[in-house]
Amino acid sequence: MICDNTTTCRIFGEQVTNWGYTLSVLFTRPAGADSKITGEVKYNYYERDDFDVKLFINGKNHGEVEPKEVKDKFGSEMVNTLDDDQVHALIAALKGSPKIEFKNLDQDISMQLSAEGFNAVWLKMREWQGLLKGQRPREPKPEPVIKKVKFIGELQNVTRDDLRFEQIFKILKKLPESEKCDIFDSDSPWFKDDSFMQIQEIDENRTLVQARCQMTGYIPTALVVVVMDDDLSQVSFVTTDFNGTDENGDLRHESKVCGGSEWYHKTAVWDGEKFVVVEDRFSGPCSSGEAGGAWNFPIITGKVAE
Repeated sequence: MICDNTTTCRIFGEQVTNWGYTLSVLFTRPAGADSKITGEVKYNYYERDDFDVKLFINGKNHGEVEPKEVKDKFGSEMVNTLDDDQVHALIAALKGSPKIEFKNLDQDISMQLSAEGFNAVWLKMREWQGLLKGQRPREPKPEPVIKKVKFIGELQNVTRDDLRFEQIFKILKKLPESEKCDIFDSDSPWFKDDSFMQIQEIDENRTLVQARCQMTGYIPTALVVVVMDDDLSQVSFVTTDFNGTDENGDLRHESKVCGGSEWYHKTAVWDGEKFVVVEDRFSGPCSSGEAGGAWNFPIITGKVAE
């Protein structure tokens, strides 16, 4: 179960076995006493997903699962979507000891969904959204709107022949956060790269400094600091949670595990005084078997105004 800052919750289940196929069902429920629950299905059978399926519960045919275009802030894709009757029948069945299958009878394909742990997760979601007896239902919250303030300078490398390099590097190494930065070892190829250290002028009083820090999930993170004075010594902000800033001055984090089957994304923008996280999401567990993960699970979501 994952719930985001708009009080929308998502729960998902997967296949009974990993032998030959992957299957994932996602339920999404916004907050509110009468909110509608939606259901989506993704599957892969021996590296194929080019076929339609029908939902069977304890041997009873509940109809074909229709592919529909689903749009969100990350783009659009065709997703097999459960209708209202299928959602209600599936949730009711998962509370018991059902046999739930997604089948293509013409090709003799059958994929079974596990019901293990559903009741505990379902109860937790209802408790979190205030839907249990005696609770007050949580109300849905709008996405926060963050006013982004652009940096006045361009991102530039600080190479070893730059007089500022040693001065800045000494300051960075004194920070407690630098203890995790194994790339600060001079034997690291990242340390020897010209883009190891970069600076960018935020405004007339502040400068951003970043240096590659450590490898996390195949992609190096950065030690990012905001400094407050001309000699680049007064630090006001430190983080190692991101890969660094992009060309727009936004802090970005992207990492992957399980060979790319599980992705994490985070973005923060500068609001004139501080960095504010406007996106924090991951793609679901490795067991989905889908490159890049099966779903998008927002933890923090927001809109950026420029």
